[in-house]
Amino acid sequence: MMDITIQKQQIKEIQHSMEYNFDIIQEDDDRWVVPVSYCQMGCSITSHVLFGLEENARYYAAKHTFLGKHPTYKGSCWECVQKDLDRDLTIY
Repeated sequence: MMDITIQKQQIKEIQHSMEYNFDIIQEDDDRWVVPVSYCQMGCSITSHVLFGLEENARYYAAKHTFLGKHPTYKGSCWECVQKDLDRDLTIY
């Protein structure tokens, strides 16, 4: 098992490099979003974690990157399903 001090240092290195596996999106002056799941069609965020401070959002993204995690792509959002239905109906 890795020493906790080494883990914290590696997480800080990820934060410094800003090479996260996760996007960090500023919604407002005081709201930061880290998407954890996207529509499999890639059009929208289907699940996210919300933060009040950019620093906390960056730490979350760095920690989960350190743990080898990535956002998931699963299911289709309603917008994509509707587009597919509309497209299928125009073919006939």
